[in-house]
Amino acid sequence: MARAVEFYQRAFGAVVDHQGHWQGRTTTAIDIGGIRVLLSDRPYPLDAPVKKGVWEPHLGMDHLSFTVPHLDAACQDLKAKGVEFLMEPHEMRPGVRVAYVKAPDNVRIELLERRE
Repeated sequence: MARAVEFYQRAFGAVVDHQGHWQGRTTTAIDIGGIRVLLSDRPYPLDAPVKKGVWEPHLGMDHLSFTVPHLDAACQDLKAKGVEFLMEPHEMRPGVRVAYVKAPDNVRIELLERRE
């Protein structure tokens, strides 16, 4: 998890908001531009008490998406920080450009520029 925290701090300026322990897991909450993201050192235990709709065991998120005003500049900045790209910037459809980067724990991050 420390590797993930360091990545989000370096690449996106994340700030550690809280660290703690819950249900046998170590968790760290980070703030990325006003969005709180909770990182954990392991999945929610499958045999843990369930609160319907809140703490049900589930698979992780598909990807994060950040809207940026200038995709090329954002990508240049991330490349300078050593971030690995899964997909270089390209036009997804008229007026929308995207790129994908790789974060720790196989999380994909989409960078999205809208010119619509």
